[in-house]
Amino acid sequence: MEKQDVILLEFESPRETTEKIINKESGYQRARDRQIALMRKGLTLGTDDKRLPIREELHARR
Repeated sequence: MEKQDVILLEFESPRETTEKIINKESGYQRARDRQIALMRKGLTLGTDDKRLPIREELHARR
């Protein structure tokens, strides 16, 4: 048995460890789904539906 296995046995049961892994994964999935929904909806850029300038227009040398 490795040192980390011994530490795990002293503090947590395998069930507690499994529950932590599941909670971490489900939290990741909820966060991922929330961000995907936000990307699909889009954000208001405050341009009142006007076209944004392209890079060349912003950085044109005068």
